[in-house]
Amino acid sequence: MVTIVRKIADSRDRRRFIGGSDARIIMGDDEGALLRLWREKRGEEEPADLSNNLIVQLGTVTEHLNRHWYERNTGQVVIEVQRQVFHPLKRWMAATLDGMVEGTGAVFEAKFMLPWSFSEEAAAENYLAQLQHDPHQPSLAVRPETRPIASASDDTSESRSEQVAMGQADDGPLS
Repeated sequence: MVTIVRKIADSRDRRRFIGGSDARIIMGDDEGALLRLWREKRGEEEPADLSNNLIVQLGTVTEHLNRHWYERNTGQVVIEVQRQVFHPLKRWMAATLDGMVEGTGAVFEAKFMLPWSFSEEAAAENYLAQLQHDPHQPSLAVRPETRPIASASDDTSESRSEQVAMGQADDGPLS
């Protein structure tokens, strides 16, 4: 059987849902970013390459440190790191959680802000839409299952899997 892999990070798949970062753009006041997002979701433009964005890269490399620091200072354990979840009714709504606090089910979200520009007000302004968008209650989120799929367009014979949730793989891009 010929199978393909579609990871949530692939731009084709990101067109199928609105994620937490998308919610920030949609609720923000940057019209240029909103138009770029609209074009990306329609497949008219590739997502921006963030590999040279220092703030994004610092956020990526400090996620583990933030999680470890939180666990050390609270005695809590963060599980399900980078878990992809989908809303059970609004299949277009998804999130990749930084983790869940074991025992409480609380969402752990690690955000990086430059220390000289940090304030609680700025953090709330920057991330409130994303945090409100993310499915906070594990009972409301559907965990993705992994299943192999066949594709006539894939001419390789590698066995791969696809992240699917509630039939989402059959849905087309947002338009």
